[in-house]
Amino acid sequence: MPRPSQMRWFRCDPCYVYHAMNAYEDGDRIIAHVMQYQVPPLFPQLGATVVDPAKSQAQLHRWTFNLADATDRFKREQIDDLSGDFPRLDERFALNPYRYGYFAARERAGAQGFDMLASYDFKTGKRATYGIPKGDSFSEPVFVPRGAHVNEGNGYLLATIYRATEKRSDLAIFNAVTLADGPIALAELSHRVTLGFHGNWMTA
Repeated sequence: MPRPSQMRWFRCDPCYVYHAMNAYEDGDRIIAHVMQYQVPPLFPQLGATVVDPAKSQAQLHRWTFNLADATDRFKREQIDDLSGDFPRLDERFALNPYRYGYFAARERAGAQGFDMLASYDFKTGKRATYGIPKGDSFSEPVFVPRGAHVNEGNGYLLATIYRATEKRSDLAIFNAVTLADGPIALAELSHRVTLGFHGNWMTA
């Protein structure tokens, strides 16, 4: 990576991103998919004591950097209106063109956690979702391919679910292609898994 003085910098109006889903080269362009906030949650702006909840919700955006253009600006487009974060993908396609992305989402405004999982098809622009009861919360979804050489998206989504009324957790396993049909298996735990941020899958 070049020194900062040798790097090319791009500017935009203020916004905030905790997590990017993926980015890849497309000819002279770099395409990035990110969960973009107007203002960061958890951190009030200077002089404020709370964060504006209407502005502290992230949606899936496409950022396009045209390296053949002499400008220092780039294009930002909101491509989905569902509030969410913790975006993931079939990581065999990281930094490469890809079709499917996944994220934890909120169906109910003001929900404390994430009460929905979502998958997004960048080829068709269609979204599939699965929701859980009020008070329950999803962790970050993790994609597990069905095998080392299967097509993109052919695999499973894993996520823990905190069951608020029972004060315990489940590990939910979904067919990533049919997310809306619900879990194909549940590992029902007798205890609570603390709500966290990130998880990974490692093969044996």
